[in-house]
Amino acid sequence: MSQILSIMKWEFLNRMKSKVFIITMILFPILIIAMSIIPSLLIMQDGMEVYRVGIVDETKSINDILMQKLSTEYNLENGESKFIPFVFDFVKDAKISTAKNEIDGFIVLPDSIILGKDAEYYATSLSNFKILDELRRAVNHSVIEVRVQQENLEIEVVNKLTKWVGLNTFEISESGEASEGDELVSFFIPFATMFLLFMSIFVNGQLLLRSVMEERTSRVIEVILSSVTPRQLMIGKILGLGALGLVQLLVYLAIGFGALYFRGMGQAIEIEHAFWMILFFFLGYFFYAAIFGTMGTLFDSEQEAQQSTSIITIIVVIPMMMSSYFITNPGSMVTKVMSFFPPFTPFMIPLRFGTGIIELWEAVLAAVLLGLSVWGMMILAGKIFRVTLLMYGKRITLPEIIRWIKT
Repeated sequence: MSQILSIMKWEFLNRMKSKVFIITMILFPILIIAMSIIPSLLIMQDGMEVYRVGIVDETKSINDILMQKLSTEYNLENGESKFIPFVFDFVKDAKISTAKNEIDGFIVLPDSIILGKDAEYYATSLSNFKILDELRRAVNHSVIEVRVQQENLEIEVVNKLTKWVGLNTFEISESGEASEGDELVSFFIPFATMFLLFMSIFVNGQLLLRSVMEERTSRVIEVILSSVTPRQLMIGKILGLGALGLVQLLVYLAIGFGALYFRGMGQAIEIEHAFWMILFFFLGYFFYAAIFGTMGTLFDSEQEAQQSTSIITIIVVIPMMMSSYFITNPGSMVTKVMSFFPPFTPFMIPLRFGTGIIELWEAVLAAVLLGLSVWGMMILAGKIFRVTLLMYGKRITLPEIIRWIKT
């Protein structure tokens, strides 16, 4: 046991002292948070740019109402009108004006728009989603107002009767207490856990793979094996990088929780859920670390190893790609079955805890199965490592690997 701890300590300190690791550990989550927050803040800003929009009204009845709404209901930060409307009698004239950059775009209101036909919008660029949403809203409200007038109804009464009703959300705990819920956080926290595990597996897993390959190909392994067994060496390396992953996770969690509290969403975090997420994070990390460590013993060239690990990449990406289905269908049979499949378990259980649709026995059973799989993978890695560490220049075949596992 002391040999394993010594290897674990050396592996941890050797990687921890790396300036690249420290900088990456701190800057990566900050960069991710900045990339998710700053664009949304910028999109919310109205800016100072006036938008020139043309109107081709084939009905001859909506134009005045639409112009009034565009001119008065949408303003820039300085209070000035965001839209400057221009009237065109023909579409071809509006197209020419748009091509000459005299206007930014134009709306076509067809004759049958009152009966339900869609309006059309032409512009040199359709990238500003906020502008498109505001124009779409203005056109809809204008058409509705014309319909109301044609039916001899009072617009104030119609607005009162059709006033939007919101739907506030609350979550019920096991004790029956209700708390204000946030569907965005319910999606974000489990998905963020999956993403952190995904990144940790491939950053630290690649470190372990390269570490094993470097020692094996440089003959350093022959010196190390004079004092430790192959199994002790492999387990020590995996645990050392696991401790490194713990430090990364704590930093990521601290920054992530800080960002949630900053945005007023800290109340959505439950200690029980955090415990299970951390538990499955490490079980999943050790499971894949043993796989990467085994890969490092099978190849002399990093290029060959990278090609083989692409299979692992595909397996890990599956729950990431299907996360939307799992989050919206947490109680489906597919979601439940995949929760007990070890390669997917560390991704699926935190995801289900985030949705709140999981029984305690399911989490316990999944943890036991994944724990046994981790122990089995470590033993398997040690067996293969023991046979391959002194093999040089010979391509290893699958039948040979199966034979080593059986012995």
